[in-house]
Amino acid sequence: MNKVEIYVETIANSGIYEPLDLFDDEKVTLKYIFKRYDDISKVFTSFSRTFTVPADGRNKLLLKNFLEPEVKRTADSRFLNCKLIVNRILKQGKINIVGGKQKKGRTNIYTLAFSTGV
Repeated sequence: MNKVEIYVETIANSGIYEPLDLFDDEKVTLKYIFKRYDDISKVFTSFSRTFTVPADGRNKLLLKNFLEPEVKRTADSRFLNCKLIVNRILKQGKINIVGGKQKKGRTNIYTLAFSTGV
């Protein structure tokens, strides 16, 4: 079983990261793709398939209450700096808030994706 941890930067460019709460059975699948062959520093990038996290109080705070109807956000606020750790291997990149599910008008699940190439 893979151990997954996801940390989100609390304030942009502050270097301060806090962990997201995860579902016990959630899987994060990373894919590696060939991006550009003319610049060796950009040959590979990684991204994940979408995955879900609970929209509990902690995650809503860290994800800036993104899907709550009373909170106005820009498209740029969908991407947050993050650290993804899978089995003690660190990947830094961005979390993209893809969407979520609501129950009784309140967000109860966030759908996220990770990328190193954003």
